[in-house]
Amino acid sequence: MKRFCIRRNETIKLKPLGSSLICLPYGGEAECAEARCKYSVRATMSAPLFSPVGPEFPDYTTELKEAPANKVTKAKGPSKICDICSKPVYRQDAYLFDTGTILASDEYIDFIIRGWVKKGLFPSSAISGGINSQIRALTREDVRRQAGGTPWLVCKSCLSMFSVKEKDLEKAKNRADQFWK
Repeated sequence: MKRFCIRRNETIKLKPLGSSLICLPYGGEAECAEARCKYSVRATMSAPLFSPVGPEFPDYTTELKEAPANKVTKAKGPSKICDICSKPVYRQDAYLFDTGTILASDEYIDFIIRGWVKKGLFPSSAISGGINSQIRALTREDVRRQAGGTPWLVCKSCLSMFSVKEKDLEKAKNRADQFWK
């Protein structure tokens, strides 16, 4: 099955692997090594270990007819996907942070918890009285384990979730520029 990967900005193939599908970019030669995608080798292999609570891997694919092709998208250059909101991010709006910076944000952790509740991965009754420090600590540990130590690409829109000093923000911007190259 052919799809369009908005993270790679290219057409990909999805092939069956057991009861899952796995991504074949680059014209279908080898499996995708992307660590945070629903159709990656990592997601396919870890799904049985974590179900039903799972790690939640985003789906960066769309139907070919929905592939971005407008002039504005082309003018901005290639896009990657924000690790926070899973929307396309362009070089000029990108920041690269370490896991410690990401996990220091209660706002981000609350965002994750609410997302898990919305997807049915976490019981809403557990946060009916509010999100407490124990739930945040467990969520932080789960996210830290899933992150695997790789940097986080953050778009301008999601930046407001994190308290970052101006000099650290400039470093994150420079790291993102280097990542793009």
